[in-house]
Amino acid sequence: MLKYTHNTLHCKPCGIIRARFLSDCVPREVSSSLTATTASCRYHDKVYSDCHEPVKTGEAMTPFTQQRDVARVVKLLEREYPVRGTALEFHDAWQLLTATILSAQCTDAMVNKVTPLLFAAYSSPCALGHADILEVEAIVKPTGFYHTKARAIVAESRELCEKWNSTIVPDMDFLTALPGVGRKTANVVLAHAFGRQAVVVDTHVKRLAYRIGFSSSLDPTRIESDLMQLVKESEWNALCDALIAHGRTVCNARHPACATCFLASLCPRNGVASPVAAHKKDQA
Repeated sequence: MLKYTHNTLHCKPCGIIRARFLSDCVPREVSSSLTATTASCRYHDKVYSDCHEPVKTGEAMTPFTQQRDVARVVKLLEREYPVRGTALEFHDAWQLLTATILSAQCTDAMVNKVTPLLFAAYSSPCALGHADILEVEAIVKPTGFYHTKARAIVAESRELCEKWNSTIVPDMDFLTALPGVGRKTANVVLAHAFGRQAVVVDTHVKRLAYRIGFSSSLDPTRIESDLMQLVKESEWNALCDALIAHGRTVCNARHPACATCFLASLCPRNGVASPVAAHKKDQA
């Protein structure tokens, strides 16, 4: 059995053992200037002051285990979480697009407090697209990273207004061509505004796809592709909604409730420390 070395790092926001070597977890060109407690996590695209923590030398490193009973796991997840849809509140595709951009590293509950104020002040893409950026920043500030988010929602709204007559086309290429819109945001809009089947890889889906054994990758695009191959298209939305719900209520990033999880007998728990090891760490 392989053992962790002093260079093995544990990414706390994701709750996953990322890599055996620091250079595998951060860009090589900057890794030499980083320490184990200040690292640029390529999976989060930003610097976290405590993103990575050393794993004690000698702890067992378990290789990735592929899920062997995908159909049963999917069935159990969908049965446990029958409620479908996003928690974000919206009235049309543009509102959902804008709300999803604001939801990055922010709770849906907070976004739902901000968007009524935002859409009351700017009721259309044209209104928001030509708004005063400082006024928009003041409204979206509670969602965090408000400078970047304000610029993004103003830019996508302006482009929709000036190029597309404020109309959103339900197409991946169209959506990802808009400023500030990536595949995850586009898939949210396709799934929940247009009723299309789509694989939404947010932080919960990314974490659980690895833990449960659906995908050995930590790259959202690769995870999306893996899930699309494993699960029939008619179940993509239901599975992603269930994974998000499970990630929020049971399988959280730092302290997953494996002992009481209904998937315990089927889940390989990739990247999750054993209950004994976790208990000892908490008691230290």
